[in-house]
Amino acid sequence: MKETENDLVEGLGEEQEKDREKEDSKLLTEKTVRLLRVIAEHGYLTINEIGFIYRHQTHAYRVLKGLKDLNLVGEFDTTLRPRTGYFLRAKGYRTLRERGQLRLKRRFDTREFKTFIFTHRMACAKVGIMLEDHPLVKDFLPESLLWERRKDADEKLCDGEFLFKAPGWEQARRVGLEVELTLKNSEKLRESFESFIRRRDLDQVWWVCGNPTIAKALGYWIGRIRRHTEQQHFLCTLEEALKTQHQLGLHDRLGQLYSIAPDNPTLPEMIEPDPPPIPPKAELPPVAPAPPPPSAVGMSPAEIRSWRNLERPLWARVLVFAWRWLRESWREEKYQDESYMWQSRFRFTRWREFWIVAAVLAFWQLALLAEYWLRYQEGKGWRERTLLSGEVRDRRWSIRPVFLASKGHSYRLALDGFNEADASCDLDSVRIKVPGGVVVSEIIGTGKFRHVRPGSGVRTVHDFEASPKSRRFLAVYTATGGRFCASAVVPVEFK
Repeated sequence: MKETENDLVEGLGEEQEKDREKEDSKLLTEKTVRLLRVIAEHGYLTINEIGFIYRHQTHAYRVLKGLKDLNLVGEFDTTLRPRTGYFLRAKGYRTLRERGQLRLKRRFDTREFKTFIFTHRMACAKVGIMLEDHPLVKDFLPESLLWERRKDADEKLCDGEFLFKAPGWEQARRVGLEVELTLKNSEKLRESFESFIRRRDLDQVWWVCGNPTIAKALGYWIGRIRRHTEQQHFLCTLEEALKTQHQLGLHDRLGQLYSIAPDNPTLPEMIEPDPPPIPPKAELPPVAPAPPPPSAVGMSPAEIRSWRNLERPLWARVLVFAWRWLRESWREEKYQDESYMWQSRFRFTRWREFWIVAAVLAFWQLALLAEYWLRYQEGKGWRERTLLSGEVRDRRWSIRPVFLASKGHSYRLALDGFNEADASCDLDSVRIKVPGGVVVSEIIGTGKFRHVRPGSGVRTVHDFEASPKSRRFLAVYTATGGRFCASAVVPVEFK
């Protein structure tokens, strides 16, 4: 341990034989003590999360070996991927307490390990490590500390809470972190958002979602609670958060992008006001009330039956009509049998109408089956394409392809465009061209999409037709608004 890297130890003392345990505690640097604290507050970590702290997985393994040699860290089998989990031993907890870094009372026991929360807990740890390093984030608390410090047992607990203060803000805003990797049912989502309405101390909530479908479902509920709370809710995917980290872009429920980049954050401090109400129209003259339903007094029996039939639900009226139609389709006729005696029998007289109705129903069923079959074929053929180009800058715009999927001649492309000019620009249109200059998709700017502030962005989704052999498109951004604004042409390449 004398030759280990500076990120692990500072050098052995000369009097280590006197008190080895206290001396070992002095060997740890601030970064290593932070690693021990994060392990304690999440119970355990894997090499993936530890690599987020040291930015180099090979060096992280060397640090772990040194900590295991000092008997500060132990390992256990998760039976999942990654297979090995690292937890603090009793000496590790004592070391944190001696340095004043032990904030959690609870101790992790490997016998309490639960596989069904493993993926969610490690995702929360990664996002927490990333946010704790962010220059504009202060006092990050994971869920374990929030659980021990809660005052109300019924209070909504987030996966993390912290203070975020951008330059120019009057005060820091308290933010709740929520990591959603699976889509919950409507009842659970309703309960979750109702509990957020009661959290008057939270100014913002950042949702880190497993995929865009989850973000879309959350956006629907964010719109429903908007009139009940002043909280701001922003969304992103876990892949975007881990990839961009401090340059992360968050979007609201309408798709407006904001940046939390330390050098140029565009996240709004307060919730944007709703548009002014539309002035009321001129009052119209009062409308005479509808006449009351006719009384049964003075009505014939046929009129009473007709009125009562209208009061029934539609399905009941259909059944009554079908029964009457069948009953009236039979006609009694007389005939002589072999003994020349007159007999009565009933004959169905509406075979032509019967076959017409049967043909209509059969055609309707075939149309439904054809529609279901077409939907099935449409959904079955889509496949995601691998994008070769990441973020591309051209003049005043930074364009980042989000995803691309294709099915035969059909393509679906999503783009994030950020305005890097020093002034707001009007985004007139976003066009997609195939080689040869043919425009296959064009979106004209309207509303918020048209006016893009500095550092903000907008997401556009394009559905178009192109050759299945295509490997490259051109995204053309046309913007006006002053000498700081410019148009951009960037390539989108894929496999």
